[in-house]
Amino acid sequence: MLTQRQADSLAHAAVFRDCGELPRWFLEKLEVCRFDAGEAISPGGDGGACVLLRGKAAARGESGVALNFFEEGSFFGVASLFGGAEYVSTVRAESACEVVFVGEKELERLFAECPAAALSYIRFLSGRIRFLNSKIAAFTAPSAAEALLVWARENAADGVAVAGRGWSALARTLGIGRASLYRAMDELEQSGRAVREGERGLRLVACPGGSGSNEQRK
Repeated sequence: MLTQRQADSLAHAAVFRDCGELPRWFLEKLEVCRFDAGEAISPGGDGGACVLLRGKAAARGESGVALNFFEEGSFFGVASLFGGAEYVSTVRAESACEVVFVGEKELERLFAECPAAALSYIRFLSGRIRFLNSKIAAFTAPSAAEALLVWARENAADGVAVAGRGWSALARTLGIGRASLYRAMDELEQSGRAVREGERGLRLVACPGGSGSNEQRK
C-alpha cells in the first residue's frame, strides 16, 4: 500500500491530476519499487507504464544520447501498453528513485470510471507526439545550429527557450558536443536568429521569413 506522500505524488502526475481522488482499488493494485542511482528502471514480468514518485531519471537511446529527463510526477513507458512490448529506450535512475508501474487493465478500468483521466491520457500522448516530432527534427537537422534552433522553437515561452538542466545537458540531448553547442549559439547570434539571454536562455529573433518562436509565428 502506498504511503500518503506517495499517493499524493501519484495524484499530481499529469495523467491522474484531473481525476480527483484516485479510487482505493486502484491504489491497492500498485506496489512501490525502488531503484538506486545507475539502475535501469524496468517493470519486470507484468509490464506497465511507470510513474516516478521520487527522484530523477533519464531515458537514453542505444548510443547513450539523452532522449528525455524525468522528475517526480513524470509518466513514461507508455509505448509498452496497448499492443506494445518492451520499453523502447533505457531509463536509468539518476538518483535513488521510487516508482509504481501501472498496467493497461488498471488504466482501462480507471478510464471507464473516470473519463477525465482518459482525456488527460490523450493530452499526454499528444504532447509526446509533439515532443518526438521535435526530436526527429533536431536529429535530422543539417547542422548543430539548425538542431539548436529546432529545440529553441519547440521550447520557447514568450520567445525565450531555457536550458533548465544547463547547456551541457542540452548538448547531450541534441547529440552534439558542448563546444559544438557553443559554436551553434555563436552562429545563431551572428546570423541574427537568436541571442543568448541570462545564463541558460536563448531568445529567438523574429525574421522576415517567419523563423521566430512558436508564439511569434501564431
